[in-house]
Amino acid sequence: DTVAQIQEALLKVGHASNHILEAQLLSIFMEACFLSIDNRLQALSQFSSSPFSPRRLLYLYYHQHYMQPTTKCLTGQLMKRALQYCPHLTCPIPQSETKWRISFDQEKILKAHPDYLVISTPYIDNSDFLLRQQYALHDLKAFKSEKIFYIDESIQESPTQYIVLAYFDLFQVLAATYCL
Repeated sequence: DTVAQIQEALLKVGHASNHILEAQLLSIFMEACFLSIDNRLQALSQFSSSPFSPRRLLYLYYHQHYMQPTTKCLTGQLMKRALQYCPHLTCPIPQSETKWRISFDQEKILKAHPDYLVISTPYIDNSDFLLRQQYALHDLKAFKSEKIFYIDESIQESPTQYIVLAYFDLFQVLAATYCL
């Protein structure tokens, strides 16, 4: 359920397979990666002295319909962690103890009117084509200014050491918002 629990599970597997040192090193490496990304986000935030109101970012999953991550899922937790270093952005991540994702229909997307849109999907190759077929979303500021980012969902929801790559993918998106 959490990054700490992933690290704990890795340590248990290391003990069970008699690879204790390797498991400890992997756990330390993961923590170092997270801290490095946190530090990069914090350094980027030092360059953002914008007097304007924060820009709206919307993170959604897409299969056949849109879903929004909650704080129960790993992506929601990673977004919360990263956004504390991004004062120039607001991004709704609903609190939930029971639901991993909540439905987010096109009307809600239009109402949110995001400046940046992040779409997590297993259909990376066809994502832009699929989004362009949804004509209702063409009025979004993110769509008009082409500030739409696609992220591989399988990495984002991987309850393994690869969760570090998921956080790095989020970092790349958030870092790009400083440049756009």
